[in-house]
Amino acid sequence: MKLSGLVVLFGLFLITYSQPAHVACKGNAILGNGNMCLVYSDDSRITSRSAHSGIQHFYYKNYCMDYLAGSDFEILASKDVHEKTLITKTELCPFYKAVTHVEVNSVKLSKSCYVLPEDCAVLECEASSKIPQTLSSTITFRKDFYGSKKISFVKVEELQNGYNIYYDNDVCISILSKNRILSKSISDSTITLVSKINSNERFTVLINPHPTGKSIALPKGNIAKAADNYWNRWIAKSTELLSDSLTISKALIESYKKTLYAVKAATIQGQIPADMTGQFVTNNMPQLYPRDAMMSARVFLLTGYIDEARSIIKFWLSGKVPMKSTGEFYARYDAYCSAVDGGSGARYDEPEWDANGYAIQLIKLFHDKTGEWLCPKETLYLLADFLVAHIDGNGLLYEGGIVEWTAYLPTTNMVCSAALETAGIIAEKFGDSSISRKYSLASTKISDNLFYMYDLNRNTYAAVRFHGIKDGNKSIAEMNEKKIYLWDATMQFGFLWGYQNNTMLQSTTKFYLDSITTIAGGVRYFEALDNGGLSAYGGDQFFFTTASLAQYLVKIKNTEQAIRLIGWMTNNSNIYGLMPERIYLNNTDCSEASPLSWCNAEYAAAIFELLKK
Repeated sequence: MKLSGLVVLFGLFLITYSQPAHVACKGNAILGNGNMCLVYSDDSRITSRSAHSGIQHFYYKNYCMDYLAGSDFEILASKDVHEKTLITKTELCPFYKAVTHVEVNSVKLSKSCYVLPEDCAVLECEASSKIPQTLSSTITFRKDFYGSKKISFVKVEELQNGYNIYYDNDVCISILSKNRILSKSISDSTITLVSKINSNERFTVLINPHPTGKSIALPKGNIAKAADNYWNRWIAKSTELLSDSLTISKALIESYKKTLYAVKAATIQGQIPADMTGQFVTNNMPQLYPRDAMMSARVFLLTGYIDEARSIIKFWLSGKVPMKSTGEFYARYDAYCSAVDGGSGARYDEPEWDANGYAIQLIKLFHDKTGEWLCPKETLYLLADFLVAHIDGNGLLYEGGIVEWTAYLPTTNMVCSAALETAGIIAEKFGDSSISRKYSLASTKISDNLFYMYDLNRNTYAAVRFHGIKDGNKSIAEMNEKKIYLWDATMQFGFLWGYQNNTMLQSTTKFYLDSITTIAGGVRYFEALDNGGLSAYGGDQFFFTTASLAQYLVKIKNTEQAIRLIGWMTNNSNIYGLMPERIYLNNTDCSEASPLSWCNAEYAAAIFELLKK
């Protein structure tokens, strides 16, 4: 069996990671510019189910409406010619452009999709042929979209070089050819544009969403070059901070670019869904998780993208997101910011108080980098006061947190202890000494009681539960005398979000490496006793647990183990080089959420920590 490997030279030490090569996981690419986002795939494992190639989903301004359902280029051959089409390669190349290489009989086509900094998506097709080729471009739009609110198609307006599609939410989608077109047509909800191109010319179609009534102008000049210049300048903000002297770095930096750009692309005006590919969808709309979004904001701050981080933090702290109670987020929201259950039945009202800790730390981290406070101090105090009020008789927070399953969770308590210490520092800066002391004492109280969650039999921090199963998708929150230690592989997030390293965290890391990391290098999620769906889910290999452990190992200078974990993630990326939510424990497939926004963010952070100067 062939081996694929990652090799890196650190000083005099040569570290090698290798594992069996395999077929890339199924998946999608995420393309966008901060104001619009599209999901793109020519992976047959995706397109065979969606019945459409190319653009799978298309969002503008927010995630309330999915406008497009498919796109493609084809050669228009005579009726007596039998076409034999073969996709030879599908990739992100460069990091912001989805490219599919196709052979049709003896003609080679290169089909691509990318997004301009202006609100415009570009579809291009280039033919390698000795004779001119007549190509059709087809784009399928959605007539009616049933989310929490119905949005409907109103009319189509014919233009000289394309069409305008109008919707009743005051949005128009202009579909326009930059080439001279031979013909155009519309059948039901599919638009077809036909053009003839010479060898190595491009058939270029622009998709421009805009408010109804706004005049538009086609981008001029070489738009492919303009896009390349823009996105390379954007990614250089962080890649210039990375070392390029290591053998490993060129390949890893390319992976870094793809994954960090995907997180940028998924962020629309501060909204960043957990997943927009189909697994975590409710009412046809991607779900917004405070946790996943704030995790991504941390990575943007880490890698130097202030504007992206600002948009996410301000979205959640704007006061426009409904709260479960004063100072308490719901677990998940739809694109209208209504609290909703997950499409899989996961509860919207599972208490996730770790989000308060993330928000407090982000406020301070952002101020440290910019000198700017993103919210009034009263907003931060509401978040901190909620935590203080919910520290119970054991001196801890008892909630569902990062694993969405009520327990005493070390991660939540570490994160919130660190956050309350931060809140105390901020309160002191504002001259609120009594408030500062309150938060400082609460922080210490939690920290002093973390031993309650330490499993002496396995020498690891663990979730302390009183029920090893759930009641369907709802936690059984009642306590009893039966204290159950179940491992939970999110512990390193406590450290990444500000809790100090200690010997118990170090022994927990050893337990993870010895007991819940697979031979290949994937870290499992959590332990359950149901011997069914919950146990199987928690037992799979997750990318965010693997990435958080890798970041911790880099911080404590255990580089060899970190590279092994990064290698597992890299080798299990999807067909576009992006990170799924998880790989099944038996390695047969990845989950439907491929990619998952948060997983891309943490993977990029792991590489950044490994390679930064």
